[in-house]
Amino acid sequence: MDLLAYLYEMQKAYKKGKFKDLKDLTEEITNDLIQEFSQEGAELAILSYLLSKILTKKRFEEEHEDIVLEKLNAICKAGKDQDLAKSIVELNDVVLEMESQDKRYVIDILTKARIKIASKLYAKGVSLGVVSKSFGIPPQEIMSYSGKTMMFDRLKEEIDVKKRLRTASESVTGE
Repeated sequence: MDLLAYLYEMQKAYKKGKFKDLKDLTEEITNDLIQEFSQEGAELAILSYLLSKILTKKRFEEEHEDIVLEKLNAICKAGKDQDLAKSIVELNDVVLEMESQDKRYVIDILTKARIKIASKLYAKGVSLGVVSKSFGIPPQEIMSYSGKTMMFDRLKEEIDVKKRLRTASESVTGE
């Protein structure tokens, strides 16, 4: 997983105000995490989700958007010469600080992002223990969110019988 490439894509989408592109990037990063799980990738998925939310919520005024863009630009400019994971976490904290000014919500956007992405990874087959530990969310919360949102039903991929038989045959014969 090329974290820096994803950061550049996020920067480009955020500058243009394309929240849909950021949501698509979140999904792409989440899918990559299934193949190659890393704490840095998990933080990056959270950041992408947060950036998409910043663009869609009126409560984040333009001045806050500029702060985030400035920090995102600095991370991209520094590139591989820095600890990307640490910088991503710092940017996530900036977003959390911005939201602390608005007390209308029961759960902050960062916690919601962690639960949502952890639940999605769990529904796609990543171990509950791994996602719980990596995202700092209790297993019960992940399972509860997955159940309430019908995460497993939404992510279930139907495979026809022919394809299942072909896959089983290939795994047995090695072809």
